[in-house]
Amino acid sequence: MPRGRPRMDLDRSTPAGLLGAKVRHFRDLKGWSPAELAEKVFVSETLINKVERGKASPSEALAKNLDRKLDAGGQIEELWPLLSIQTFEDYAEEFLNHQKRAVKIQEYSQVVPGLVQTRAYALALAKSAEIVTGNDPRSVADLRMERQAILDAAGAPWLLVVLDEAALRRVVGSKAVMVEQLEHLLKLGERPRVEIRVLPFGDTVPAVLPGSLSILTMRSGTQYAYTEGITTGRMFQGEDATAYAVLYDRVLSNALSAARSTDLVRKAIEEYGSERT
Repeated sequence: MPRGRPRMDLDRSTPAGLLGAKVRHFRDLKGWSPAELAEKVFVSETLINKVERGKASPSEALAKNLDRKLDAGGQIEELWPLLSIQTFEDYAEEFLNHQKRAVKIQEYSQVVPGLVQTRAYALALAKSAEIVTGNDPRSVADLRMERQAILDAAGAPWLLVVLDEAALRRVVGSKAVMVEQLEHLLKLGERPRVEIRVLPFGDTVPAVLPGSLSILTMRSGTQYAYTEGITTGRMFQGEDATAYAVLYDRVLSNALSAARSTDLVRKAIEEYGSERT
């Protein structure tokens, strides 16, 4: 008789849900509790419970380890590649829910990230991606502005943004839009809980680092990592989140100081201004 928490209905309509159902099925056959399985594959019981409910995607290494320990005959491992087709919206919604409760947010991006975008920049960026995403640019921009409310709320999170220098140099919308956006970054950087850093050209970014990376730290100390492209997004926790946090630290170590970053942003504003005259 399987032990552990009371049984919960599982959603098998997504790849993550189906994989989770397989994990529970083979765990039940072994007669193990979630805690016992967690101990055997060297992860937390919380992660096992989330994997079984389809609320967390295991790493490839964990999927293989689960398959081996549970004698699943490849039935778990073969589902892992299908996790990549989980919709971008599903991952994004989960990430945004965690972001609202995070006490520290760390961002790396090759464009200005959503939490510090002006509406004009957000609108221009959304318009450029509309042909791929099919999303209404105005709605996208409105939602990004709504998300920024967490920076003005009581107990606002600490925010550290590392911008690739390309985010300063690549024109989004127009030079006027860029000037407004960069001036907005300077104002945000004056806040006590916000720090803006720039990773200059010439410094090497880890090859596995995606176009953007967010690290969320919750009040409990739990960390989540989120990577995003134009139409793709993946969320990670546990050991995978820790690995991405290490990648973030490597990027941060090569970024300019806050003061030198401010100087570079000001220089970019001056250059855009002179080009418009």
